Amino acid sequence: MTEDRKSRARAWFEDLRDLICAEFERLEDEAPAGLYPGTPGRFVRTPWRRGTNGADQGGGVAGMMRGRFFEKVGVHVSTV
Repeated sequence: MTEDRKSRARAWFEDLRDLICAEFERLEDEAPAGLYPGTPGRFVRTPWRRGTNGADQGGGVAGMMRGRFFEKVGVHVSTV
């Protein structure tokens, strides 16, 4: 039961992260090029793990974007 709830919660937060990232990227695309020159930013997602000596103590995905409208923005999800 607990693992099922954890799995569903993880999926919900990952879906929310994806929606948030998509909206930040949409704003990057819609920013006027005359005011914000350059290429619109995109998120780079980097998986990470927490734990030492092979122990799985959780982890997640760090999403970072450097853009023309948003200098730097991050959206992260971690599961422990």
